[in-house]
Amino acid sequence: MLARRTPVAVCALAAALLSTTAHAGDLVQASLLAEPAAIAPGAPFTAAVRLQVPPGWHVYFRNPGDSGLAPKLRWELGSALAAGPIQWPTPKRHAQGPLTDFAYEGDVWLLVELTAASSLAPGPGNHARLSVDAEWLVCQEICIPEKAALQKSVPVAAAGAPVKPGPDAPGFAAARQRLPRQVGWSAAVGPLLGTSVEGASGGAFELRVTTGALPLPGGEAFFFPDDEGVIEPSAPQAFTPTADGFTLALLLDKRRTAPPQHLSGIVVVRGQAEADEVSALLSTAPVAAQRTEAPVAAWLAVVFALLGGLLLNLMPCVLPVLGFKVLGFVRQAQGDPGRARAHGLAFAAGVMASFWVLALALFALNSSGAQLGWGFQLQSPAVVTLLAFLFFGLGLSFLGWADLGGVGGALQEAAGSAHSSLRRYSDGLAGSFGSGVLATAVATPCTTPFMGTALGAALVLPRPVGFAIFTALGVGMALPYLVLASWPALLRRVPRPGPWMVVLQQGLAFPLFATVVWLLSVLSVQTGQDRVLLALGGLTTIGFCLWLLRVTTGPGASALRRRAGVAVSGALLLVAVLVNSGGSRGPETPRAGDREPGAVAWVDWSEERLASLRGEGRTVFVDFTAAWCLTCQVNERVVFSSPQVRERFARLGVVPMRADWTRSDPAITRALAAFGRSGVPLNVLHGPAGQEVLPSVLTPAAVLEAVERVGAR
Repeated sequence: MLARRTPVAVCALAAALLSTTAHAGDLVQASLLAEPAAIAPGAPFTAAVRLQVPPGWHVYFRNPGDSGLAPKLRWELGSALAAGPIQWPTPKRHAQGPLTDFAYEGDVWLLVELTAASSLAPGPGNHARLSVDAEWLVCQEICIPEKAALQKSVPVAAAGAPVKPGPDAPGFAAARQRLPRQVGWSAAVGPLLGTSVEGASGGAFELRVTTGALPLPGGEAFFFPDDEGVIEPSAPQAFTPTADGFTLALLLDKRRTAPPQHLSGIVVVRGQAEADEVSALLSTAPVAAQRTEAPVAAWLAVVFALLGGLLLNLMPCVLPVLGFKVLGFVRQAQGDPGRARAHGLAFAAGVMASFWVLALALFALNSSGAQLGWGFQLQSPAVVTLLAFLFFGLGLSFLGWADLGGVGGALQEAAGSAHSSLRRYSDGLAGSFGSGVLATAVATPCTTPFMGTALGAALVLPRPVGFAIFTALGVGMALPYLVLASWPALLRRVPRPGPWMVVLQQGLAFPLFATVVWLLSVLSVQTGQDRVLLALGGLTTIGFCLWLLRVTTGPGASALRRRAGVAVSGALLLVAVLVNSGGSRGPETPRAGDREPGAVAWVDWSEERLASLRGEGRTVFVDFTAAWCLTCQVNERVVFSSPQVRERFARLGVVPMRADWTRSDPAITRALAAFGRSGVPLNVLHGPAGQEVLPSVLTPAAVLEAVERVGAR
């Protein structure tokens, strides 16, 4: 038997033989057939590769199961014809020892829809030539690769003549009866609920099928996935009827660590007799579009989002931006309370608009098949570079180099002009709105407690609930400023403007510069040294342009000098932005073990490596992280650089594994989604005693306690 899991070399040999065997099959008789007697230009018709398999032998489904190779068809049709995909008939389970294949026996018809070009010349004497190279593997106790080059000439019908069925039309009709049907069932993948799977050790999931009013023929079902490596073919599939259909408990393939985001294949529901069988095509939408939870879970996610948004205001990535908002409140506290409320509402509107844009972008991109999560924009080197430019410009503004209007506002002098300079900064409602947008933009590298669960639910629950979760995040982040701006008694407790404000604003420039340094370090991980040098050139250009504006637009400058200064500065800034907006990704991200000297000796994550280590009974600590995630970097410095953690990992044989999401990685995104998360950090400990998801913000004690619980043998 040709086993896929152990004798890999035998599979490779069979594949090589398939590509070199030149003669027609000796065991399987192959033929190329066309359904109509003649074809019409511009019209589709059905052809078939017929494989007549001798008794006791079998060929394979597109997913062969534990072993085997699927048939391959390579059409040579020129420009006159175009071929569609194979229409796979419903396979059967073929068990031999511990292995189970998905296979066909007897008379196998592989139907393919062909379309004739409209330019095909019609009429008597004109023919279209069909040609296909077919390869297959036929197995019994042994497996034999076979191959045949098949041709057929089909007449082209005269213009306007009816297309009549050919002599093989009854065989095509019988073959269609063996195809799975579109019966209108819907399906979704979800966690295993209330059912156990024999042999499963945390690697099972559930296929939920909704059949509606269509009656089921019986109480046995089996699912044949289109793709290999998704489920264990030989594992039983526990069938459980539900009010509107049924569920199948599926055992995850040993090489996988998470259920698939999308699943397609054929489900067979069988009654007492084979005639009662329903064979249906089945395809699940992405989990984010199909999974539903109880209303209580949805409301809990909204509450978590509100709490997570509140905590965002305490995260280090947000504090530098919120500092100048506090300065605005100092100015507003001495003026009209109504104006203070207006600024608070404008700031909240900027926050809310940003969260709504993020939500819509994530929903749209995920629906189109992209694998994205929280902080996805920081996986783009261009976005990281432009944020560095923005923060550098704001920092220079805070030091008094330039007045950036509603965003920066320089305090040029000490106490005498502090009041008027701050008024320029804070009076524009557009500036408060922009502050909200900017605060949200820089909040995305951070994940607070409660946020991980809420954001994961936002991408899993129905879209209206997901939108409500993002709205709650925005409300939570904006709430402190709304309260402060709306409560005159609180505003009166704010200190009066004075010389201290000059020092405070200038001091706030340095956290902004530190943010620039951090963003450049992220860029170096994403793209390498050359792109960082390019970004440093852009920062120098920004400094030069602000200086040029200062010397050309100062008091007494002529109109021509002002216009020239603005034009030259604008052109240079545009060039710097365009040069740094390219999509170059640079070299590969350094491997986990090559970074963070003195910390835990990480190995790079992959589904296959994790599955292999778990199969060996090893305890594995998986850190889902990114260079742009500040919470992740805090965990790295506080926890994973701890000598106690390193010593305990080494003593207990814990394998530290790092999944680096600095650049977009669909495999990591899928793994995050399997844990109900859409962003990092995520820390998961796999061990003999089970699996545990740790909090987003770690402490050495929390990690050590989890290792003792889960890593215990």
